[in-house]
Amino acid sequence: MPARIESSNVHTLPARGRSVDGGGGSGNDGDMEARLSALEKSVVRIETRMESLASKSDVSEAKFQIIIWVVSAIILAQVLPSLLRFFGTG
Repeated sequence: MPARIESSNVHTLPARGRSVDGGGGSGNDGDMEARLSALEKSVVRIETRMESLASKSDVSEAKFQIIIWVVSAIILAQVLPSLLRFFGTG
């Protein structure tokens, strides 16, 4: 049996060629230059932030260094007690 559709969940779509806001026109309401200027400033700000972010190779290098450090710490933790016993200080 098909599910019942409630009329409150059904929305009609605007006709083709008609803008969603119902205003029509080309989208240039005289404020286009100000909107474009604000958008350009935002792009510059985004590009500036992106310069300070880590690159893929930076992240890969850091990951490699962390793995080496952890493996070294584990090996040292396993070998150190034996060395201390061998030299008689532990």
